[in-house]
Amino acid sequence: MFTSDTDRKSAFRSLIFFVIFTAFMALFGAIYEIFSHGVYSYFMIYAFAFSLVLGVIPHLFIALYGKVFPKPISKNCWNLGVITLTVGSAFYGVLDIFGTTNFTVLVYLSIGSVLIITGLTTFIVTIVKEGKNAETAYIEDENIDEEKAEEVDETGVEVIDEDTEEIVEIAADNMEEVYGEETDE
Repeated sequence: MFTSDTDRKSAFRSLIFFVIFTAFMALFGAIYEIFSHGVYSYFMIYAFAFSLVLGVIPHLFIALYGKVFPKPISKNCWNLGVITLTVGSAFYGVLDIFGTTNFTVLVYLSIGSVLIITGLTTFIVTIVKEGKNAETAYIEDENIDEEKAEEVDETGVEVIDEDTEEIVEIAADNMEEVYGEETDE
């Protein structure tokens, strides 16, 4: 499986975003509770917990120890799900403090949950698919090495098939035309 610096940097960027977002939500909840005239809502107080548990911790783990990184569709669905649940919790906290209810709270919960499940599912499918591809490629490479081990010409170049050999000859002829010198064939 392929890990790149770009994937790791992207994971660190997401981690930084969620750390800032979690701190903002914790501060927002604390300030809102100060001005709530003694009326408290656990949904407002702990709204930051969604982004902490579902945002910071997974991104920290992936950034530090990840060997497989989520594809953009997985990452975007997951991140939007975490943000939706966090904002939905804060919204429910506001309504709870005002002493009212609204059906939109269920919409936040439903959409956030669907997005998180979609992100997790696509990530798992990616892991399984890449695992099978890597295993198949390893088996195929192993078979090619065993089958083609004897097919090495005197220059030490492995001959895979006649078409490849013809392409190598054409490339050698082109190099001869460009550089004006013969190449070893």
